[in-house]
Amino acid sequence: MVLFILGCANIVYDDKVQNLILDLSNDDYDTRMNASDRLTEIGSEAVPYIIESLNKDPYENETSESFNSRWNKVNVLGRINDKRAEDILIDRITNDKETHVRWRSIWALGNMADKKTYEKLDEKLESDDKFIRWNAAVALGSFDREEAIPVLLEGLESDDNWVRWEAVYVLGIIADNSTTDYLVKMLSDENDRVRQETCLTLGKIGDKRAIPYLIEALGDESAGVRWRAASALAEMGGIGSIGYIENALQKEQDLLARENLNNSLAKLIKD
Repeated sequence: MVLFILGCANIVYDDKVQNLILDLSNDDYDTRMNASDRLTEIGSEAVPYIIESLNKDPYENETSESFNSRWNKVNVLGRINDKRAEDILIDRITNDKETHVRWRSIWALGNMADKKTYEKLDEKLESDDKFIRWNAAVALGSFDREEAIPVLLEGLESDDNWVRWEAVYVLGIIADNSTTDYLVKMLSDENDRVRQETCLTLGKIGDKRAIPYLIEALGDESAGVRWRAASALAEMGGIGSIGYIENALQKEQDLLARENLNNSLAKLIKD
């Protein structure tokens, strides 16, 4: 009788967790968030169920429910921070077709990453599949791992705007001076978001060799690039660029750009 009762209790518990996992794909935002919070409260006991469910999920978005489900599952795994989730998160990072799911998986994996995690991702860098190799490099770079640099530099030459943006952004996390010569070329990229991110990345790296290129970017056609170039110059402490920023400010018509140019100028003068 006791065994029967315990068996029934396990079934009820299983159903409870499975129903919460199903709610992660619900159309209603509050329902999804409630399920996420409750699964997080359950903690490690919910992890095997979530892993099993993720293993059954597609890599491509056939429906919006699929995206919500995958994103929320990896989010819960990151919040619980259970090492058993490592392999499924690496799988989602390297194979999922949805950018937001991959990036949330990187965040989740970062909560539990260690030397063995990096070794597993290093193995993916050797994959014959360019998609897997690229996503592994993005993850490793996000964890400030220099072994990702060669693949990330390849990404700067991609025809895909998003891939080039990812490459520039992640190189900003690593912030290695050896990438400066490659990055300054991206200030001429056809995509303004890539040019904007390049300014920020060069500011993070702080290599003064980039100063002349950033001064030139003060005249970019995009207001977002112009003020980010000024911000990068301020980060570098490029005192010699004060006059160039003052000239740019006199010509600037965009209100947000003017505000940020003023902020950069104030920072340089103060320093």
